[in-house]
Amino acid sequence: MNSSIRRTLVAAFLGATTALTGVSAAVAAPAARTAPLAITATDLVYGQPDLSGVRTGTNTVSITNRSNDTIPAPLLTLPYSSLLNIDHGALNGCPQAQLSGGTFRCWAYPLAPGETRDFELGWLTSDRGPGATVPVKVEVAREVGGAPVPRTAARTSWRVSFAPLTGTFDITATELRLAQEADGVWRGTVGVTVTNISAEPVPYPVVRFFTPSEETQAWTDCVSVLAGPEVPACLLAPLAAGETRQVSLVWASPWGQPGVDPTVRVDAAPDATGTAVIEGTGAGTEVRVVPVS
Repeated sequence: MNSSIRRTLVAAFLGATTALTGVSAAVAAPAARTAPLAITATDLVYGQPDLSGVRTGTNTVSITNRSNDTIPAPLLTLPYSSLLNIDHGALNGCPQAQLSGGTFRCWAYPLAPGETRDFELGWLTSDRGPGATVPVKVEVAREVGGAPVPRTAARTSWRVSFAPLTGTFDITATELRLAQEADGVWRGTVGVTVTNISAEPVPYPVVRFFTPSEETQAWTDCVSVLAGPEVPACLLAPLAAGETRQVSLVWASPWGQPGVDPTVRVDAAPDATGTAVIEGTGAGTEVRVVPVS
């Protein structure tokens, strides 16, 4: 019976201590002319970003035992990077997994002769493109957690691409570089770029910075500052279809730097008060906080 890897919500390291032994001489023999395992993979397409700027997608990797012997520990090696961040909080079918540098290794459950197993993989990224062609391979390991048997690797690759943006806004943000000034206040500025990617003008774009700031009066690129200081909001001038606007959001506090990865977000509001937003129009991104001496 095939088993599947189901995508999970939290990116985490997974390990287990199950040990399997007993690779047959026929399977373990490094001189085999035909790889004992075959591998195929479907392409990965990342969908629309959520309000934190994260995109998700799934693809399927399938392995088949082409030998006449059970393979106790098929070893699947997957790419791992900012473009390909695997959701692996719980992997069904992998007694042991290991993340190391740019690779993610999964020692799978035993595979009977002729058996095919499908791994449905969930991925997430905050990258904005471009896509890539990425490799994946499967090998025979002598035991779970063990090294691969030489010359047993089977390889394939898949294409990673990004679905075109179809919402109302696109948004990017620079780092928040903070320095403590002579008056004891920590200050820095986030540069935010907002683009109306819809075919209609947006009369009331509202940008919110989800970390407290005590100097929102310095937000001179705003038509008005609608809220603060806890969640300051900046009402922009109307954005025409396809128009891009750059704004500077000053952050300041005598209490030290904010938490890691505050979020900045843009939504379309129905009126100039900005107290409500039009659902489904928003886009967001995280801001990296960098203290400087």
